[in-house]
Amino acid sequence: MVTRRVKKNELFDPTVAREKLRDYLESGITPDVDTEDYALYEQYVNYIALSNASKTEIKPTEPTIVRRQQSGQDIGNLQRSDTDYMFVHTKEAYRLLKGREINANEVTDGARYFVPGGFHCSSQLRKMWLKSIAGNPYADWALVVLEQKIDLIKKNIANETNKLLKALDDQRNKGLFISVLRSSKPLKVELGFNSPYGFLVMQVMTDFDYFVRLVKSLQQRNLISYDEARLLMKKIATVIRAIFDISGRYDKTLSKEVFSSITREDFFSSKASKKKALKEIENIWPGMPVEILEGAMLPRHARAVDKGRLLELKTKNLGSDNEDDDSEHENEVLL
Repeated sequence: MVTRRVKKNELFDPTVAREKLRDYLESGITPDVDTEDYALYEQYVNYIALSNASKTEIKPTEPTIVRRQQSGQDIGNLQRSDTDYMFVHTKEAYRLLKGREINANEVTDGARYFVPGGFHCSSQLRKMWLKSIAGNPYADWALVVLEQKIDLIKKNIANETNKLLKALDDQRNKGLFISVLRSSKPLKVELGFNSPYGFLVMQVMTDFDYFVRLVKSLQQRNLISYDEARLLMKKIATVIRAIFDISGRYDKTLSKEVFSSITREDFFSSKASKKKALKEIENIWPGMPVEILEGAMLPRHARAVDKGRLLELKTKNLGSDNEDDDSEHENEVLL
């Protein structure tokens, strides 16, 4: 990501700042303090805070009186009343959350490479979610698969966490009370996600953070060895990173031009251009499930599919295909 130094006398333009900070704002990542983007980020955040404060001041203190001629459309959209954030207690969880960007200035003989993190995955899931809202069935398919895998990871972390908690309970029953370690200075991470999937990933991150705290609590109290603790943390972290890799592959595929404007309706279109695009897509990503295509199986945050509309298009397409077959037969007779 290109950094930029903010000059003291340079006029602040929120529109320009928003564009320059787009990657940070969309992914929910706060620039590192030692980077040049941090100053611009602070200016933008302060500008938004002041803008919201000024809007709050001019709002009436009393509820708006509803009159007969008014409608529900007059009600404003729901907005955050405060900043969402999370606390991270362990370095293991923070490394998993942040991942690692490629810095050309630090790369020597291929020693450094990109490592996806929780913020990257959140941004990718948001893009898939937006494609899903636009009616892209492949985005729905990707989200369904990722939801299932993430739910399985959360279940596995919960099972491992319960085993560790039981070990603490056993000691407590014997009269030894052991507390769970926590950071003396936990890192507060502000979350600016605009999709529910960002919070889904953060739930995994907080689950893992607590799991690491439990593992280290037992290791420091002689209930498990150092090697056992290391392997337990590595096992869960590896599974989580695998999800980040899968998300990245889906995002890369869906970013291809041929996938950019595909919709469910295209599957029932008689247009040659649509059929050609679908054939190309089938070569890249074969086997679209009927349940996904027809809306019987959808991601939990997807819009409902108009099944009546799909049935209408399907019927119309069948009729169009029959007409094409008849016209081709007539041409053969004439020839």
